[in-house]
Amino acid sequence: MAAHLNEIRTQYEVDKLEMRQQQDRRLFRNTVWWFSIAVMLLVVIVGIGMVNARRLSFKNRSLVERIREQEKLEADNERLRDELARQDIAVDIPREQPDRLGELHIRLKEWMKDPAVFTDPELNRKTIADRLGTNEKYVFDTIHAYYDMSIQQYITHLRLNHAKKLLALPSEKRNIEDIALEAGFNSRATFHRLFKERYGMTPREFRSLINGS
Repeated sequence: MAAHLNEIRTQYEVDKLEMRQQQDRRLFRNTVWWFSIAVMLLVVIVGIGMVNARRLSFKNRSLVERIREQEKLEADNERLRDELARQDIAVDIPREQPDRLGELHIRLKEWMKDPAVFTDPELNRKTIADRLGTNEKYVFDTIHAYYDMSIQQYITHLRLNHAKKLLALPSEKRNIEDIALEAGFNSRATFHRLFKERYGMTPREFRSLINGS
């Protein structure tokens, strides 16, 4: 009887050990399986992220090139308008007042060469008219004739150009909000919205790309 009990006990221990080994092997296989799935998911996620990053980088760099082309086109248009003005050729100017608007345009351009003028948050059509010694209608007609913009669009155009130049300076360490205020915008949100509408990217994206290109 004792020998039989010992045999049963031994068989039980063997079965118990074998069962534990089977559980360990099953656990190991499951762990390897789940780990493999996790690795594959991670590879897929990283791959998608890299593809999207490349696409975004390509898109943003294309936007930078478009901005540079836009700057060149604006400069060429400005030179053309100046040349036409020197030759007394009207550029969308009412026939009854080419001399007056041409003179205002020259004086306006000269005055706006100073960034302190157009970055003044208080600048508006009345202050421009007062400074040029004319009325608001002639200011509107001049800007519309030479730039095909409203007065506010013209001011915003100058401010965005100025902000863009500041953002492109590698030595400029001020944050986006400070640059927005420097350019004459009363809020970072307004600057952010107008900058993205015009250039297709945020000021921060533009700064990063232009200084990294």
